[in-house]
Amino acid sequence: MYPHERALPQHYIVGATWLLLGLVVGLHFPDVDLRLQGLIPSRVLLHRSILTHGLIASVMLFWLIRSRRDAVPAHRLFVVGVSLAVAVHLCFDFFPRGWSGFALIHIPIYGRTTALFSQSWLILSIILCLYVAFLLVRNIIELALSIGHLLISLTVSAVKNKHPTTHLAVMLLALAVIVTVLMAHRVRKVAARRA
Repeated sequence: MYPHERALPQHYIVGATWLLLGLVVGLHFPDVDLRLQGLIPSRVLLHRSILTHGLIASVMLFWLIRSRRDAVPAHRLFVVGVSLAVAVHLCFDFFPRGWSGFALIHIPIYGRTTALFSQSWLILSIILCLYVAFLLVRNIIELALSIGHLLISLTVSAVKNKHPTTHLAVMLLALAVIVTVLMAHRVRKVAARRA
């Protein structure tokens, strides 16, 4: 925990609020391409664009937070919320009716990618988004808040999508969470040994 981050109850109430705000943004961000159709040329931004359906936003926010030593805990927790929610969104997107057409990732100017590339990109993005989130968590209470918000995000997505493959999305998310929590824990242990 950083010196300016006191473990007071109000810290966690504010943190939970910022996590929730990040969750709302993260659940909607991948589909922002649908809202921008007509404003941006289709060769640049189509549905399932690599710019919105993936790890790019989470990694950029992570880099921004990590590069600022004076970043306030609220901003860090907002990035955690965004990253968790994007990962959940992508878990549901991983199970389309078929891997063709708009189910495929779109790269600006290049066009639609293959099914294999799209699947690989989504899996990599899910893992990296979760990894970024858990790497930013500072203590057990923030971890519990993050897991709680992850479950809220999962519930909202399941209700919204009424997905016939919800159980598969949940299994994918559970597996990805286990892998990334272990990865983040290992990185922390190595960093602690070096310090």
